[in-house]
Amino acid sequence: MSSKRHICFATCAPGLEPLLHAEMRGLKLAKVERQVGGCYFEGAMPEIWRANLGLRTAVRVLVRLSRFEAVDGDALYEGVAAQDWSSFVAPDGSLRVAAKIKQSKLDHSQFVEQRVKDAIVDQFQARTGTRPSVDKDEPDLRVGIHLFQDRVTLQIDSSGHSLHRRGWRRAQGRAPLAETLAAAMLLASDWDGRSPVLDPFCGSGTILVEAALLATGTAPGLLRPRFGFESWDGHDAAGF
Repeated sequence: MSSKRHICFATCAPGLEPLLHAEMRGLKLAKVERQVGGCYFEGAMPEIWRANLGLRTAVRVLVRLSRFEAVDGDALYEGVAAQDWSSFVAPDGSLRVAAKIKQSKLDHSQFVEQRVKDAIVDQFQARTGTRPSVDKDEPDLRVGIHLFQDRVTLQIDSSGHSLHRRGWRRAQGRAPLAETLAAAMLLASDWDGRSPVLDPFCGSGTILVEAALLATGTAPGLLRPRFGFESWDGHDAAGF
């Protein structure tokens, strides 16, 4: 997968698309396109790594695997089974499936998630005699299904936990400000990265920490303990 180019979608909070778009252009990601709720780009694994590590306003980086029509459970199962899953999860690994459905004949999210899960684990069962388990908290692979007007977009989540979890926070205060939103406030303010920053209502200091990361040119994901793609089978740890 390292050299194959993928269509990816970085999600963000509503209204932050212009800031995210500018960030992605700054990282020199290819074919960046602004959409509602995020921005598309194209790239191989090094670009996916760079997006996860360096985007300050993105919440997740999703990687599209395929698109196909599915008007019933069998078509959904076959479409998912057509993908080779051995590159992303080990036979004894774990996964989680999440579905979003709108205006489709398949309108029950739990049924869709079950059929997708079955298609993946049955592939491993047939090949190796071992099947991945389901883990809703810390899965090795997060699979997303977006079903709109009977058309399936099959995606995997390269980020794992939300990218607002930078890795520097040891405790959570009351009514915390998301790090991605704090970064967006700084980017939208046109702060030059050198002038003093004053936050008289700093709480746990989220805006000030994000300002420090910006001022020092520190990638926001540098302190994270792990990204989702690091759990994929065949991950190029040395390359990353």
